[in-house]
Amino acid sequence: MIVNELIKWDGLAKAAFERKEYRESTFYTGKILEHCTDSMEHYALKIESIITQSPGDMTDAIRFTTQL
Repeated sequence: MIVNELIKWDGLAKAAFERKEYRESTFYTGKILEHCTDSMEHYALKIESIITQSPGDMTDAIRFTTQL
């Protein structure tokens, strides 16, 4: 069951990023990373989403990367 959810969230995260809905992309990558803590692809997508969401304010990106 969780595999289907992960696949769905992956598609939603990538589609949201393409639509420039960076907050939504950040949300779904976060959901994925709750279960797949070793997914470098999703860490990179989440960081890129956070940075693109607020390019003038790196606070959230720095906070997230520091937690890694």
